[in-house]
Amino acid sequence: MEDSSKARLENLKRCLLVGTAIILTLLKGFCFFVVQESLVECVLEWLFGMAVCVVILHFSFRYIARVREQAEEALKRRLEQLASLNRASQAMATSLELDQVLAEIVSLAGEVAASDYAGVVLVDGEGKLSRSVEHLPGVPAIEHCIRADGFTNWIIRSHQAVVVDEVNEDGTVNPRPANGQGLELEDAPRTVNPLLVEAGVRSFIGLPLMAKDRLLGVLYLHSLHPANFCDQLPLLTTFANQAAVAIEKARLYQSERKRALQLALVSKIAQQAASILNINQLLPEVVTAIRQSFNYYH
Repeated sequence: MEDSSKARLENLKRCLLVGTAIILTLLKGFCFFVVQESLVECVLEWLFGMAVCVVILHFSFRYIARVREQAEEALKRRLEQLASLNRASQAMATSLELDQVLAEIVSLAGEVAASDYAGVVLVDGEGKLSRSVEHLPGVPAIEHCIRADGFTNWIIRSHQAVVVDEVNEDGTVNPRPANGQGLELEDAPRTVNPLLVEAGVRSFIGLPLMAKDRLLGVLYLHSLHPANFCDQLPLLTTFANQAAVAIEKARLYQSERKRALQLALVSKIAQQAASILNINQLLPEVVTAIRQSFNYYH
């Protein structure tokens, strides 16, 4: 919004300059017409001034039309992104199955941000990687190619988003990774995973998936073009927050469903135990049922 206001102010300044030039030219022509003795010279000077005004107006109108066209395109793109964000929010809220939620997040992220690839890596309560879902062709699952000093571990430790505008052929990033608000992240990694370079990734953004103060994981969006995410942090942060809510709901549902199943199995085991009066037969039956129901083998 601030950038838009500055742009409108600059446009207004240019219009004022053009108007001033027109007024000065007309005054000049009028002065020549009144003061000069040679009517021919006055007319020529006035015609020259008018020609200059016409040229200035021509290029000014072209500039204004171009700026208006760019503004309309930016507005259209923004509205499309917001519509995609709304569809993504609705789609993620319709499922409570964690696998489906993660697949929806990866699929919809590309639509919202116009990215080429996307991926999600989840962490457990201790901050350790638990699983990942992505569609980056030719690259192993994120959880299997994490570097100790890479971006994923940095985001997990810092809980900060990171925007990389350009990935060079040697894997270095240019300029220094930023937080999307123009502030450089001094302690962020300066090189990306070589697998991303091989996949042709030129820019990416990594966002922490936060549920209140807890980190659930990291969302990645990758592009084959440089500087694809430099102005999208607010929008993608909203998407990441919605994704975190969907993941948290799916996890809670999964946990409650597992708990309900376990309680049902406990009841079933109790009923079986009550029907067996022989202690030598009862103990093996109970052990077998517990192992099968709760996956306890030690």
